[in-house]
Amino acid sequence: MTMFLPNMLIVCGAGRNTGKSTLTKLLIEKYSKGNRIAACKITPHFHEQPEDKLILWQNIDCKVYLENEINHKDSSQFLQAGANPVYYVECKDYKIEEAFEVLLQHLGENKLLICESGFLANIYKPGILIFLENKNNTDLKADKFSLKEIADIKVCSEQGKLDEELDKVLQMIEIVNNKWVVI
Repeated sequence: MTMFLPNMLIVCGAGRNTGKSTLTKLLIEKYSKGNRIAACKITPHFHEQPEDKLILWQNIDCKVYLENEINHKDSSQFLQAGANPVYYVECKDYKIEEAFEVLLQHLGENKLLICESGFLANIYKPGILIFLENKNNTDLKADKFSLKEIADIKVCSEQGKLDEELDKVLQMIEIVNNKWVVI
């Protein structure tokens, strides 16, 4: 059974360069004014991290970091946009539930949360699921297609029109009683 987390908003999409991080940052900028927003970037890709990077939890095929650096990385951009705390998770899909449970324990269940993740919506039902894709990308893998089918908001943009599509999305969302809702 999928756990429903109405205080969580997930941004996912069909591959790279679809606007996922841009939208996540815009959502944080808009909704962190007057609300305490936590953010999380989850990736199945592992990168070399600085030795002093704060690791909250780790095991085989998974590391959960607390973002505290100002740099060009997406998770740092979320911090600069107003989210606090911000987590960066490098995790194989089969470990994501275990890693996310650690985050929920760290956060508490009622804090507003925005996650950029391509897999998390397979395990948890968020208050809002947003799916982004590029019109030029016609090769949608089965796992991405299933997320598109269940998304509350679908954005299919073409080159040069992403900004106006993202502006529309920002107008479709509200926070009501500490829950993300589509209006």
